[in-house]
Amino acid sequence: MKIFIVNLAKDALRRDAILQQCSRMGLEAEIISAVDGRLFSANEISALTHPRYAAGMTPGEIGCSLSHHSIYRKIVAENIDCALILEDDVALTASLPDVLAWYRGRQNKQPEVVLLSEADKYVRKPCDVINNCHQVVKVTEAVFTHAYILNKAAAEKLSAFLYPIWLEADRWTLLREYGLVNLKAVIPPVGLHSELSHTSTIWVGDEEVMKRKKVETHRSATFKLIKKDRPFWIKLKNAYWRIFVRKFLPIENGRLQ
Repeated sequence: MKIFIVNLAKDALRRDAILQQCSRMGLEAEIISAVDGRLFSANEISALTHPRYAAGMTPGEIGCSLSHHSIYRKIVAENIDCALILEDDVALTASLPDVLAWYRGRQNKQPEVVLLSEADKYVRKPCDVINNCHQVVKVTEAVFTHAYILNKAAAEKLSAFLYPIWLEADRWTLLREYGLVNLKAVIPPVGLHSELSHTSTIWVGDEEVMKRKKVETHRSATFKLIKKDRPFWIKLKNAYWRIFVRKFLPIENGRLQ
């Protein structure tokens, strides 16, 4: 399986840390140079993003989304069956090779994303079993993009749907609601946040941190617009799911405390 690591060229410490983890597990990975959206001019950002739905996204978030989108395009262009995508602040557990072996043995051609990070909420009953310690579940809510597997069918869908950039890379819940991908997760997670994740590469410097609340309020308003503008059939499908399906499913809260 191809393994791609998203890393800003200047972040050598993060790059060395994740490469060492992969090396210890006998895994070969390709570094994908992350996009630093803070280096773009206003005109460049305007050309790369949706005129309405990207409102409130920070340059760092835009760069992150572009980085993941570039991998989706690469998977499609190079006809890669499936890939593991890692961010450079992930802490991998010793069970990762078992998870990769399980996925390589599957023949699923439907668009699919399997999160290796923790999911916020998921259906308690597993849909697959990896080994005595790990199961696979269907996810209802999730964020985080620091460790996930996707197949080519999912990459094709996401590449077309997410460009021009208008959505943060980790809006998995909305993507599931649109029916773009089957969203699953490995439980317990095998891709955790490392100590390096405590230092953000998106919110950098006191000035950016201070204005974070204002920016997030702006983005929240835009996200309400995005949900309002969804096609009627998407709204109807999700209303049916909430009213007639979800309340009969045993939902587990998966976020680690």
